[in-house]
Amino acid sequence: MARAGALALAFAACIAGGCTSLGERIAQPHSSGFIDAGTLGQMESVIGLGSARYLTPDDVTLSYGTIAPATRGMEYTISRSDGSRELAIRVDRETGRVPAKGSVVYLHGWGLDASSMLPWALALSELGYRGVTVDLRNHGRSSRAPAGFGTREAGDIAALVEHLQADGRLPPPIYLFGVSYGGATALFAEPLLRERITGVVVMETYANAGDGVRGVIAGMQARRADDGMRTRLMRAYTRWRYDAQDIERGVREAGRRLDLDLDTIDVRTVLATTATCTLLLHGARDRYIPIDVGRSLADASALVHYRELPDENHVSLPLRIEWLARPLDAWLQEVADGKCGPLQLPADPLADGGPSRFAVDDEVDPATRPNAEQAAHSPSGDAPAPSPPTDATHEHAIPR
Repeated sequence: MARAGALALAFAACIAGGCTSLGERIAQPHSSGFIDAGTLGQMESVIGLGSARYLTPDDVTLSYGTIAPATRGMEYTISRSDGSRELAIRVDRETGRVPAKGSVVYLHGWGLDASSMLPWALALSELGYRGVTVDLRNHGRSSRAPAGFGTREAGDIAALVEHLQADGRLPPPIYLFGVSYGGATALFAEPLLRERITGVVVMETYANAGDGVRGVIAGMQARRADDGMRTRLMRAYTRWRYDAQDIERGVREAGRRLDLDLDTIDVRTVLATTATCTLLLHGARDRYIPIDVGRSLADASALVHYRELPDENHVSLPLRIEWLARPLDAWLQEVADGKCGPLQLPADPLADGGPSRFAVDDEVDPATRPNAEQAAHSPSGDAPAPSPPTDATHEHAIPR
């Protein structure tokens, strides 16, 4: 999820601003919020989002938010037209508690912050899940520390989960939910938490950190017919400034700065030995982490279930809350009951452009219930001020 093109444009902001080197930018990410600070503050006040900090054993200060399971009248609407996604979020003050189903720890993508996962945390809180949204090291309000492309971050998250569980603030069953960089973090955290967590949900992860960096830069440089003038100039500038050799030098420099070989950081190794039911979701139109990467992870373990969404990409897939929230809730509950099966999805409600809507008080049409006959592995070829005072609204136009 992102304000101006997700993960990739975090690189673009650096390039436009003239960072000293590509390697420095890879090694030291700087995050931007999915929701602007003013609107986020309004939303936090309206929904009762708690905030706190935790100092890990490695002296990393993690900033995180907590949201209790409750009804807040959330409405999430998305439509698709002219190569973009239009979305709107509306949420009220808490009007009542809902039966608790467990806890979800949300892990954001590279160059973003915890606010990018807040819409998911809100939606699943309406369905009964306590949420913890975390700023990963080097992102948001957490402290600076050497990046690990999921490996070092996993230790931070494991320590936080253990801390919150010991304090009784993370009732089981516990799930990890990560997007892209956060997805890799969740997978690397699984061996550290497998006695504590019940399931893992991952969207759009890379398989190998070095290849992931190369793919993001290549995707950012690629020409697209629906680019606006500013984006075309940005892509042209990056093609002029960074050729293949420059990118390789940048990857190596980042590795030296971090004392890591990015090409040896590979999630396949942890997936192959996972002891936790894991769901992998990938958009078939992902330009940054190509679909072949997702497919390469599909058969890593009998406990891994892979699903690709043919019309989604790296930015748009995490936005599909209105389509995925209820099926994901059903999957989490099955996992809690000891069943590790595929995700069952209804037909895509945006197939005709939409709009498509999530609201807990909506009656679920039987025609849109998850279809058990659909294959699990199916490869294929915002924010005015709230009014009234108890309302917070967030709107975005997201490039496809």
